[in-house]
Amino acid sequence: CGNGYELPLLDEAGFRPEGIEWGGAPPSYKGRWPVHDGYPETGSVLPGAPYDAFACYNFLEHAPDPRGFLAAIARSLAAGGVGIIEVPNYARQLSEGRGADYIADHLSYFDARTFRMTLALSGFVVVSLEEVREGENLEALVQIRPPSRLEVHGDMLRHGREAAAAFFSKWRESGRPAA
Repeated sequence: CGNGYELPLLDEAGFRPEGIEWGGAPPSYKGRWPVHDGYPETGSVLPGAPYDAFACYNFLEHAPDPRGFLAAIARSLAAGGVGIIEVPNYARQLSEGRGADYIADHLSYFDARTFRMTLALSGFVVVSLEEVREGENLEALVQIRPPSRLEVHGDMLRHGREAAAAFFSKWRESGRPAA
């Protein structure tokens, strides 16, 4: 959340905002809302989770692992959770031949197709995707993807394998033969 500039906006919209920032609140932070020390990365769940909604403006392009970043956010949302994500529009940069827009700390560049695909692969349903800020950015409204039947069956299979492994482990410890 950087210096927390979005938190008052979320408060005005009726949310109880909380921020996430690597290292916690910066020394310049003057807000009254909590800022947790954390970073969305592969396999993690954000401190304070579960959340009902999130906002991420012009940061995803800086993430070393965009899918891991988004998947951690998805894991940190309650069922039905929603979000808004904004990134620079790479298609606009290309169409205008703007080489100066290549920025050293931008690790990823997204056009509408790659942005939508990244969001989908990370656990989101894209509700809407549009160009904003005179076409300079892409804005996606997303919702957490509900578990698919395959995921539910995968959990059942995993549980079955674990139960079978535990049974045969006990059997082996008893010294009895098994086939």
